[in-house]
Amino acid sequence: MNKNDFLVVAYDTSDIHAKQNRGGDNTIFDFANFDKHRTELVGYTTNAVNYFEKAFNKYPNTSGVVKIYLREQAFAKSHRPTEIIKDADCKIVGTGTLGELFVSVNSSSINKLETKIKNSQKQKNIANISAIKEIAPYTPDDIISKDIRELKNYNQVLKVKLFDHNNDVLNYNNELKFVEILNKLGLQNDVDFKKLKYTKKLNIYSVNFKTKEIFEEASDFIGLKSISNFMSFCPIKQHSVKAACNNLALNEPNEKLPIVGLVDSGISPTNEILKPWIVGKSNYIAKPALQDYSHGTFIAGLITNARNLNDDNIFPDVKARIFDVPVLDDSLREDELLAILEIELEKHPEIKIWNLSLGTDAICDDYSFSDFGMALDELQERFNVIFVIAAGNYCESPLRQWPSNISDNADRITTPADSVRAITVGSLAHKQIISSVVSPNEPSPFSRRGPGPMFIPKPEVVHYGGNCDKELGCKQTGLVSFDEAGNLTESIGTSFSTPIVSTILANLVNNIDGEFNPNLAKALLIHSAVLKQKELSENDINYFGFGVPGDLSEMLLSPDWQATSIFNVKLQPGLIYKKDFPIPECLITSDGKVFGDIYVTLVYNQPLDENNASEYCRTNVDVSLGSIDAEGTYKKQVPLDTPDCAGNFEKILIEHGYKWAPVKVYKRSIPKGVNAINWRLNVGVITRSQFELDEPQDATIIVTISDPSKLLPVYNDFVVASRTKGWVTNALRVNNRLRPQQ
Repeated sequence: MNKNDFLVVAYDTSDIHAKQNRGGDNTIFDFANFDKHRTELVGYTTNAVNYFEKAFNKYPNTSGVVKIYLREQAFAKSHRPTEIIKDADCKIVGTGTLGELFVSVNSSSINKLETKIKNSQKQKNIANISAIKEIAPYTPDDIISKDIRELKNYNQVLKVKLFDHNNDVLNYNNELKFVEILNKLGLQNDVDFKKLKYTKKLNIYSVNFKTKEIFEEASDFIGLKSISNFMSFCPIKQHSVKAACNNLALNEPNEKLPIVGLVDSGISPTNEILKPWIVGKSNYIAKPALQDYSHGTFIAGLITNARNLNDDNIFPDVKARIFDVPVLDDSLREDELLAILEIELEKHPEIKIWNLSLGTDAICDDYSFSDFGMALDELQERFNVIFVIAAGNYCESPLRQWPSNISDNADRITTPADSVRAITVGSLAHKQIISSVVSPNEPSPFSRRGPGPMFIPKPEVVHYGGNCDKELGCKQTGLVSFDEAGNLTESIGTSFSTPIVSTILANLVNNIDGEFNPNLAKALLIHSAVLKQKELSENDINYFGFGVPGDLSEMLLSPDWQATSIFNVKLQPGLIYKKDFPIPECLITSDGKVFGDIYVTLVYNQPLDENNASEYCRTNVDVSLGSIDAEGTYKKQVPLDTPDCAGNFEKILIEHGYKWAPVKVYKRSIPKGVNAINWRLNVGVITRSQFELDEPQDATIIVTISDPSKLLPVYNDFVVASRTKGWVTNALRVNNRLRPQQ
């Protein structure tokens, strides 16, 4: 069987077309009860005016925030009450939960907003008013997180975040006032409080309030957005047992092998087998002589050669060298880890894949992304790298069975697995004994599940991280790697499925010629899993992601019965990319029907905004592969057109249609054929309300069409058909060693 090149389709501006613009929406919701509704809103706004009258007297020349809650039917941006907010000289400065707007107000604009809601007769403003469900001031009840409300000891460092009003003067005044308040309360700059570096828009301080009285006075300041605990990272305790044999020697590493950055507890300096695989080290451990290196050493063994150590070809035949960054000894705060990562990324631009088998106990939120996850997103964007992050381990009793016996969110992924730009990895079981909780190829009992915030697919992929009994015992069912001395040992965890994916991804990047493209790398990784994976339900994706990535050759080359094309497109709102799509002649029946299996994977690096919790992802790219009938009407075939799509509320599209998600995957099997000869790929982009793209949105789409019987010459026929369509293509240039000898 031949292995054929993936076809990279040349981007052509002639494929860009204008799409119909619907314009604004003046829908008036519940028109029959509008007057009653307006009166209720005036009451809400009057309460906010009264609250801020006291606040602005106490804190002059500062700005506060009101929360505007929208009706569920009005979540879409076309219904957003931007007109009346603008007319009141207010400004939307962020979002909270789905349908919750944060609006910046001062002593004048809050009164003007009340007047506009009470008296405005403009058609657009009436529609805006009808879209609003409730208005309330942002108060200390919103600022102080639940865990801080139960605090007994205030003599500790807490994380304080200020609102960003999207105005340098307002932000400066608020920050100046906050520092002044702390100084008046007896706290000293750089001793009791300090400004931290997260992202450009996250204005965060570490503050030791010392006493409850100081805390209560400072937390009353209207410029604050939140007070919470810092996340901390500690060495992960391993459930390990000694394996049957010892001192397995690995081959010496090849200089052509890629390098994975390993940020963990460090690799044991007494492990002689791993020493040749370590290309460098930056040590951030205060007392190396007392360090527990077991976790980092175990991960290092899996990066260097998971297949040989586990003697099983379900593990990939790929290896990587390691740049070792020991950071975990006792407890490391999130801001300290961010500072270390920034230093290392700056020093080592040649390393593109970084393994973070780090976890916390902080379950991800439904609607907002963690500060640490957002900071990781900015680092990945700034330094053009990919973090590969463990989904986290669920170790509570009873462990999860399969199908799941857990009905609440206890086994949801933990931060920083909510990082949008990262690849998050879950775990599958690969072995089973009589006491095991699950069977092979089922989600490991400890592997945390998705989705991420705002229903984005997390984890994206899974690999094998072991099985266990109900007490987390893993003898004969764990992964095998090294202990600190070089002996073989068994252990389990998403910490150990993650480095397997890191190594696959590093080798994938290493085997593609040309400039590193994160979209392409992630899309190829995920697409290879999609091609292998059985059909998954929407719920199953939360546990399996899109599946287990394929072998390296499967990621980069096609068999004769399959054809894969890659599109790297640039998109602008109001325009749509349309590309006639060739159908291989062998997949067209004698009566003119098209059959076969079709797989589509989309990955894009959208702009992000830390001020917007539920609207953190600022663009939505949508892709479909469809057919055109004799009248020129386009009909989606992958994904399928559904009768209720057009009328769906925004919430339903987000929960079930992956709207705004940076990864989308579609699959359709057509065994009996469909009456559709002329096909076209459509790709478009939309933006959030009041957001404009500074530059075109890049997106990578991978489409594979294949013969279910694995017999027909799909690749050759696809190449012929693509030439007939006038396609200009280039082969995805890969390392020749991946090709089988002919």
